[in-house]
Amino acid sequence: MKLEYIVNEDRIMVKDYLEKQNISKRLAKKIKLYGKTYVNKIEVYNYFLLSKGDNLVIEFKDEDTSSYPPVDKVIDIIYEDQYLLVINKPENLATLPTKSHFKDSLASRIKYYYQSKEIDAKVHLVNRLDYATSGLVLVAKDTYLKSLFKKTNIERKYLAILDDNLEDEGIINLPLAKKENSLLREVNEKGKQAITIYKVIDKMRKLYEFTLVTGRTHQIRIHTSFYHAPIKGDKLYGKEADRLYLACNYLKFKHPITEEELEFINYPNWY
Repeated sequence: MKLEYIVNEDRIMVKDYLEKQNISKRLAKKIKLYGKTYVNKIEVYNYFLLSKGDNLVIEFKDEDTSSYPPVDKVIDIIYEDQYLLVINKPENLATLPTKSHFKDSLASRIKYYYQSKEIDAKVHLVNRLDYATSGLVLVAKDTYLKSLFKKTNIERKYLAILDDNLEDEGIINLPLAKKENSLLREVNEKGKQAITIYKVIDKMRKLYEFTLVTGRTHQIRIHTSFYHAPIKGDKLYGKEADRLYLACNYLKFKHPITEEELEFINYPNWY
């Protein structure tokens, strides 16, 4: 990973300048321990005093310490540049390896893709989807890019077919918490705030669009179930069907490097 800046301030230390560039404390510590910092092609340390116009270069090896294996399976790439990927994840595929899904995951497939294309990058997932949920996943190609996305507003929309109808549109604001002695979540006044905006797309089909204001685990699934309209095929919070009819079909954000507004729309095959 290489970061380069033309310093726009006078008499500021390297460590303070990097903090202003939205570099996280965790990444700054890794750079200090394992990276190299150059000012005008001369190696310096964190407390070096910068001057306006200096050329500051940070070099850091983004080591892949993950233990999961690469998997030679196709990934559906919607967009790619030197900084990021947008991928359409199929249903019934873990985003990251778990004990029950260690041999195959989206991350494992991306890892193989990087190796096969000789891309020197690590898998940094900016958003994640449940195993049964399909749709768009944003992937940063290094730690720094992922840290920038934490300060970037990412608009996410989902499509879902429900077992029953909600109102035509509305906002659900119900806090969510983990159930005691369970992997499931529930509406709980002591939980974290969770806000979902929704509107009907096709009332006959019970097809709705959901926009996440917050991004809690199972948020849409629990919110719809609370109003007795669970997502079709949701065996955790509703009734089982041939699949879970939930997909992340829309992402919109400002590119953290180029500052270009990017918008991606991808409809599931059941739409």
